[in-house]
Amino acid sequence: MQLQQPEISQIENEKSEVESKKSKIQKEQESGWTLKLDQLDQQIKEIDLKLKPIQDINKDQVNNLIDDNVMVIDLRTEEEFEDGKIRSSFNIDFQKREFIDNLNKLDKEKPYIIYCMSGNRSLKASHVMKSLGFKMIYHYKKGYKDWIKD
Repeated sequence: MQLQQPEISQIENEKSEVESKKSKIQKEQESGWTLKLDQLDQQIKEIDLKLKPIQDINKDQVNNLIDDNVMVIDLRTEEEFEDGKIRSSFNIDFQKREFIDNLNKLDKEKPYIIYCMSGNRSLKASHVMKSLGFKMIYHYKKGYKDWIKD
Protein backbone atom coordinates (compact mmCIF):
# COMPACT_ATOMS: atom_id res chain seq x y z
CA MET A 1 0.00 0.00 0.00
CA GLN A 2 1.67 3.17 -1.19
CA LEU A 3 0.75 6.49 0.40
CA GLN A 4 -1.53 8.57 -1.82
CA GLN A 5 -1.15 12.36 -2.15
CA PRO A 6 -4.06 13.17 0.26
CA GLU A 7 -2.52 10.82 2.87
CA ILE A 8 0.90 12.45 2.44
CA SER A 9 -0.64 15.92 2.82
CA GLN A 10 -2.49 14.80 5.94
CA ILE A 11 0.69 13.35 7.45
CA GLU A 12 2.68 16.47 6.55
CA ASN A 13 -0.02 18.64 8.20
CA GLU A 14 0.16 16.44 11.30
CA LYS A 15 3.93 16.90 11.38
CA SER A 16 3.58 20.69 11.03
CA GLU A 17 1.14 20.78 13.93
CA VAL A 18 3.49 18.81 16.17
CA GLU A 19 6.46 20.98 15.17
CA SER A 20 4.38 24.09 15.90
CA LYS A 21 3.48 22.71 19.35
CA LYS A 22 7.14 21.97 19.97
CA SER A 23 8.15 25.52 19.02
CA LYS A 24 5.48 26.97 21.30
CA ILE A 25 6.60 24.72 24.15
CA GLN A 26 10.23 25.70 23.63
CA LYS A 27 9.23 29.37 23.96
CA GLU A 28 7.16 28.63 27.07
CA GLN A 29 10.00 26.58 28.51
CA GLU A 30 12.32 29.55 28.14
CA SER A 31 9.92 31.45 30.37
CA GLY A 32 10.00 28.76 33.05
CA TRP A 33 7.57 26.08 31.87
CA THR A 34 8.79 22.50 32.03
CA LEU A 35 7.12 20.48 29.30
CA LYS A 36 7.64 17.22 27.41
CA LEU A 37 9.76 18.10 24.40
CA ASP A 38 11.10 14.55 24.16
CA GLN A 39 7.60 13.22 23.53
CA LEU A 40 7.07 15.70 20.73
CA ASP A 41 10.46 14.82 19.22
CA GLN A 42 9.39 11.16 19.27
CA GLN A 43 6.10 12.02 17.56
CA ILE A 44 8.00 13.91 14.86
CA LYS A 45 10.30 10.90 14.31
CA GLU A 46 7.29 8.58 14.00
CA ILE A 47 5.63 10.90 11.50
CA ASP A 48 8.88 11.13 9.51
CA LEU A 49 8.94 7.32 9.29
CA LYS A 50 5.48 7.40 7.71
CA LEU A 51 6.81 9.78 5.08
CA LYS A 52 10.11 7.93 4.56
CA PRO A 53 9.60 4.15 4.60
CA ILE A 54 13.08 3.63 3.06
CA GLN A 55 16.03 4.54 5.26
CA ASP A 56 19.67 4.21 4.22
CA ILE A 57 21.78 2.69 6.97
CA ASN A 58 25.46 1.95 7.64
CA LYS A 59 27.30 -1.08 9.03
CA ASP A 60 26.93 -0.07 12.69
CA GLN A 61 23.21 0.50 12.24
CA VAL A 62 22.87 -2.93 10.58
CA ASN A 63 24.44 -4.54 13.66
CA ASN A 64 22.17 -2.60 16.02
CA LEU A 65 19.05 -3.51 14.04
CA ILE A 66 20.06 -7.18 13.92
CA ASP A 67 20.48 -7.05 17.69
CA ASP A 68 16.90 -5.69 17.81
CA ASN A 69 15.77 -8.76 15.81
CA VAL A 70 15.03 -6.94 12.55
CA MET A 71 14.99 -9.50 9.73
CA VAL A 72 17.74 -9.29 7.11
CA ILE A 73 17.15 -10.04 3.42
CA ASP A 74 20.10 -10.79 1.14
CA LEU A 75 19.08 -9.92 -2.44
CA ARG A 76 22.11 -11.47 -4.14
CA THR A 77 22.10 -14.69 -6.15
CA GLU A 78 22.09 -18.03 -4.38
CA GLU A 79 25.73 -18.52 -5.37
CA GLU A 80 26.76 -15.17 -3.87
CA PHE A 81 24.76 -15.96 -0.73
CA GLU A 82 26.47 -19.34 -0.33
CA ASP A 83 29.89 -17.65 -0.54
CA GLY A 84 29.11 -15.57 2.56
CA LYS A 85 26.33 -13.57 4.16
CA ILE A 86 25.46 -11.17 6.94
CA ARG A 87 24.50 -13.08 10.08
CA SER A 88 20.86 -14.12 10.38
CA SER A 89 20.06 -13.12 6.79
CA PHE A 90 17.95 -15.12 4.38
CA ASN A 91 18.11 -15.06 0.61
CA ILE A 92 15.54 -13.70 -1.84
CA ASP A 93 17.29 -13.40 -5.21
CA PHE A 94 16.37 -10.07 -6.81
CA GLN A 95 17.12 -11.45 -10.27
CA LYS A 96 14.69 -14.38 -10.10
CA ARG A 97 11.30 -14.04 -11.71
CA GLU A 98 9.55 -15.09 -8.47
CA PHE A 99 11.14 -12.20 -6.56
CA ILE A 100 7.88 -10.29 -6.07
CA ASP A 101 5.97 -13.47 -5.17
CA ASN A 102 8.58 -14.18 -2.50
CA LEU A 103 8.31 -10.64 -1.12
CA ASN A 104 4.53 -10.94 -0.96
CA LYS A 105 4.92 -13.88 1.44
CA LEU A 106 6.52 -11.56 4.03
CA ASP A 107 4.73 -9.54 6.71
CA LYS A 108 4.68 -6.01 5.30
CA GLU A 109 4.11 -4.49 8.74
CA LYS A 110 7.53 -5.66 9.97
CA PRO A 111 10.76 -3.79 9.27
CA TYR A 112 13.43 -5.40 7.05
CA ILE A 113 17.09 -4.74 6.37
CA ILE A 114 17.95 -5.36 2.72
CA TYR A 115 21.33 -5.60 1.04
CA CYS A 116 23.11 -6.87 -2.05
CA MET A 117 26.77 -6.78 -3.06
CA SER A 118 27.18 -3.03 -3.62
CA GLY A 119 23.79 -1.37 -3.15
CA ASN A 120 22.45 -1.30 -6.71
CA ARG A 121 20.01 -4.22 -6.58
CA SER A 122 18.96 -3.35 -3.04
CA LEU A 123 18.15 0.23 -4.05
CA LYS A 124 15.85 -1.04 -6.81
CA ALA A 125 14.36 -3.66 -4.49
CA SER A 126 13.65 -1.04 -1.81
CA HIS A 127 11.42 0.84 -4.26
CA VAL A 128 9.68 -2.37 -5.28
CA MET A 129 9.05 -3.16 -1.60
CA LYS A 130 7.72 0.35 -0.97
CA SER A 131 5.31 -0.01 -3.91
CA LEU A 132 4.14 -3.36 -2.48
CA GLY A 133 3.25 -1.65 0.81
CA PHE A 134 6.16 -2.50 3.09
CA LYS A 135 6.11 -0.08 6.02
CA MET A 136 9.82 0.10 6.91
CA ILE A 137 12.80 -0.81 4.74
CA TYR A 138 16.35 -0.33 5.99
CA HIS A 139 18.63 -0.17 2.96
CA TYR A 140 22.25 -1.12 3.64
CA LYS A 141 23.43 0.90 0.68
CA LYS A 142 27.12 -0.08 0.80
CA GLY A 143 26.22 -3.75 0.75
CA TYR A 144 28.14 -6.93 1.40
CA LYS A 145 31.40 -5.47 0.00
CA ASP A 146 31.36 -3.02 2.91
CA TRP A 147 30.30 -5.72 5.39
CA ILE A 148 33.36 -7.90 4.77
CA LYS A 149 35.87 -5.01 4.96
CA ASP A 150 38.05 -4.77 8.13
